Amino acid sequence: MSSLKQELKLNNKERYKLAGCAGFSRLVYNFGLSLITQSWEFEEIKASDSKRLVEIEKVFTNHVKTKPEYTWMKDYPSAIYSSALRNLAKAIERWRKGYSGLTQFKSKRRGDSFTVLKKSGVYPAKGEPMIPFTNRQVLYPGKRITIPGLGEFRQEQPIPFLCSSQTFTIARVANRWFVSFARLC
Repeated sequence: MSSLKQELKLNNKERYKLAGCAGFSRLVYNFGLSLITQSWEFEEIKASDSKRLVEIEKVFTNHVKTKPEYTWMKDYPSAIYSSALRNLAKAIERWRKGYSGLTQFKSKRRGDSFTVLKKSGVYPAKGEPMIPFTNRQVLYPGKRITIPGLGEFRQEQPIPFLCSSQTFTIARVANRWFVSFARLC
């Protein structure tokens, strides 16, 4: 298993879509960080950080996303906000262990990035186990890549072989967008 980082060849519509996804991820990360730091002020609540983050995700899913002013969030895959909260959990865990300082709010100034997962597999029938390896996105040789939940994009350089991946991280460096993924061939 190794990883690839490929530059995407985007038109303005696709750039706008990826910038929106990165902004959505940043908003969720900052929302989660804000709520968890506020929850630490209530000393009578005895709960671990992971339990607090699970509740924050429930609040975000069931209350925030249902408000009319946040209907634009339905345009983006749910995997984006779950991975943003997972990244927040990792950052807080590193802070608790003393490996790094308390995480800061994300801003537009640093490179935009977000992660998309292919979550669902193929089930032959209700109640039966998933068909193995169907929770992966198959990547065919060529200059096109299909990112789960976002669609198909062109690349600057082709993928020379057939492979599959489950996790895709899309990042902006300067004005260029890159996709990186761990590949299984």
